[in-house]
Amino acid sequence: MNTSRHFRIVLLRLQTALQPVRRYCRCTLNRPYYRPIYLTAPFLTYVAFAKVRSDTKSDVDFDYLDSLYNSNRFEELERALEAYRESRDVRMLWRRARLRWELIKKSGKKTAENTGEAYALVKEALEIDDNNSDVHRWAGILSNAHNEQVGLSAQIGNLLTMKYHLTRATELNPHDATAWTLLGIWHYELKEMSWYQIKLANTFLGKVPDASYEEALECFMKAEQSNPKGWNRNVFLIGKVNFRLGNMELARTYLEEVLTMKHTIEDDTEVDSEARKLLSKF
Repeated sequence: MNTSRHFRIVLLRLQTALQPVRRYCRCTLNRPYYRPIYLTAPFLTYVAFAKVRSDTKSDVDFDYLDSLYNSNRFEELERALEAYRESRDVRMLWRRARLRWELIKKSGKKTAENTGEAYALVKEALEIDDNNSDVHRWAGILSNAHNEQVGLSAQIGNLLTMKYHLTRATELNPHDATAWTLLGIWHYELKEMSWYQIKLANTFLGKVPDASYEEALECFMKAEQSNPKGWNRNVFLIGKVNFRLGNMELARTYLEEVLTMKHTIEDDTEVDSEARKLLSKF
């Protein structure tokens, strides 16, 4: 196999490695138990009704805004958020960034300019409050989405930034199951790259950060502890990482557990198929 073909493989592998954060975050955020609650632990339980005072002196029903997002009623949400366009409340800024990203995906116009607008909103929120777990979670997601459009070299250069924000989200909210899962995916997908692919990427594109299956497993387990059986994909990934580590009995236990879980989103059907395929290798 010649060098140019190896290089193309590197590009494809890196694109695959960075895809899961974009792909899975939407599935996770759309589940009821991940809707934010602001008076106790964010991102863990069903929303408690909470009205908070914004900097526009108006009462904001964040429960209602999140219900629009979770039901994919993005146009209605866009109209509702229009009244807060000038707000510098970080709770508004990261929600506007989240919505902007969804509208970009829906339109198919994933340009550096468009993703940059979404990323700018969450960066503004970070400047105001660097201690908000929701802001850091979305900074991780959108920094990757934006740099993907800038170029693969920029995306690789952003890997540590993405990791920092997801890690910071878990530090600020140790029970953020979504951030833990996405951080685990970060470790797992990078670890899946071969040494030769990493060598070529380091030579031509920029250094690929170190990652390990052990760290990936730790993240997935913390997500599971925060919300047991909350996401089929996370349970599957625990089984898959144990398979990679040679912990076959544990791997079988978690993979078989996946097959008993209810399907509530489209991703669950794919997870079920992947679990069956991996179990066939035992």
